[in-house]
Amino acid sequence: HTVTWPLPQDPNLAVDESEGELALKYVGTAGVTSGLSGGYLSGHYTGSINPALNPSYRQWSGNYVANYMGGRSTLTSAVGYTRRTSPGTSSLLNSISAVTGNVNYSNQLTGKTSIGVILARVINTYITNSGSEIDNSATLTANWQTTYKTGVAVSYIWDYAQLPGQGNHPFGGDRLDHIQTASATVNYDAVRWLAIK
Repeated sequence: HTVTWPLPQDPNLAVDESEGELALKYVGTAGVTSGLSGGYLSGHYTGSINPALNPSYRQWSGNYVANYMGGRSTLTSAVGYTRRTSPGTSSLLNSISAVTGNVNYSNQLTGKTSIGVILARVINTYITNSGSEIDNSATLTANWQTTYKTGVAVSYIWDYAQLPGQGNHPFGGDRLDHIQTASATVNYDAVRWLAIK
């Protein structure tokens, strides 16, 4: 995929990424599936006026995965290790490694109400700095389908982002971002061709 990210000082800034994943899973008993997965990603920035801010990078990851589906609840999980490397002067911003993974749990409490919890630790691309980050996040969701036409959804997201080498005080130090987002949405399907949100 390609993401364009124009900035006042870099109106043509963009990042191109290609990735693939291979998994070997065993479908066990009682709704349990488990196995191993491996992934590879390559990417590069383009369009920055400063050539040093057009780095390339490669990423490898390996995970143990386990999924469960039974009754009203589902659970998907993965834990493993991810390593991203970048050559040259950009290695400080894009050479990063960490234990990564995710847990995604959902439960259909009643016919109209469901809840979900997602915990994740992943390496992401931070386009503004032509760099990389480790995102540690927790997401809580609740959905209530009040009628067959009307639904209410609320969510809360907490994100602790680590951006190595991208701090301003001192310049080049590590940066930490704390992000919280709360939202509420009401969906109304008036007719088949009209939905109001």
